[in-house]
Amino acid sequence: MKIVVFGNGCGFGGAQTAFRRLVDFFASEGHSIGVIGVVRKDDVLPSHDKAAFAVRLNNDSWRIIKLNQTLHAAERARRFAPDLFVTVGLAKSAVLIARYLPRQTFRLAQDFIFGRSLDDPLFKPLRHTFHALAVQASSMIAPLRAQGFNAVPLSWLPCFPDPPQTGFSRAERNGRPEVRLAYFGRLAPNKGIDLLLQTLASAKLTAPTTLDVWGGGSELEPLKQLAAGLPCRDSVQFRGRYPEGPDYARLMCGYDGLVLPSTGIEGLPLILLEAMAYGVPFLSTRVGAIPDCANEDAVLVEPRLDALRGGLERFVMLAAANQFFAARLQRHYAEHFSHPVMANRWREMMANPKQFFTR
Repeated sequence: MKIVVFGNGCGFGGAQTAFRRLVDFFASEGHSIGVIGVVRKDDVLPSHDKAAFAVRLNNDSWRIIKLNQTLHAAERARRFAPDLFVTVGLAKSAVLIARYLPRQTFRLAQDFIFGRSLDDPLFKPLRHTFHALAVQASSMIAPLRAQGFNAVPLSWLPCFPDPPQTGFSRAERNGRPEVRLAYFGRLAPNKGIDLLLQTLASAKLTAPTTLDVWGGGSELEPLKQLAAGLPCRDSVQFRGRYPEGPDYARLMCGYDGLVLPSTGIEGLPLILLEAMAYGVPFLSTRVGAIPDCANEDAVLVEPRLDALRGGLERFVMLAAANQFFAARLQRHYAEHFSHPVMANRWREMMANPKQFFTR
């Protein structure tokens, strides 16, 4: 099959991981692929060395330059005449490219924002440009249908997380008194890290607790200032960009738990699946599709200060008492979110896209 994939390659967030890993999946399956990515100067397009063509759209360019780059990408994709076009995330550039494609190309938009409003401008072109919409998780379908979404056929297709490194699993505590927690991801307003810092400052914890914040973003400096004025400031460290590959696995496995206190604009965060693959339990909020991936080794709360405080107190108590089980969490991952499970869902769609979305 000939496939063109469009996505955001700027950095290493969840959307970028989903883009990279979907391209890698198509390449590994032996398909002929074209790759179109929004990138910055130092970003590398996924599988560019294996692609039939690869086009970079410079995210930092003037609008007219980016438009010309998009038109060039659209023309290149049209000449390639793909059987399938997938945009990983909704974007205006993807709409323009999709409109240039041959009539026989099946055009698929994937969205990973839970409960997006039908008034969202990115939804409006779907009816006249794409053949189907795939949301990231099955629980994301009902909220759209409840709003009356009927622009195009609707189903769900997962986003691939980074695959776990072989031989890594959460380290045993071995009598260590403190509980080590971490946040991994963008430092953005919807991630609720300010709420987490206030929670850590006011919670009554049964064990000494530290928090490492990994990642960068627009909220870094405000969060540093907030942390500096709280009584928990000595327990919080901002660590910057986290590593990849085995170094990332080793880092993740050294923590007793992951914390993701999002307040909104989430789908199913891939960082939770990556933690699960290493047997690292997590404390998170009931936002978006996050409840879809929780088992007994997760604590979910509402995105409020009082609820997060109670959740943190319970999480630390359970972690200190060794009540989270890495093997159980890894089994849950293998059964529901592993690469083979996700790959089979995509293969099912690709066998007959029209039937998949209309059954």
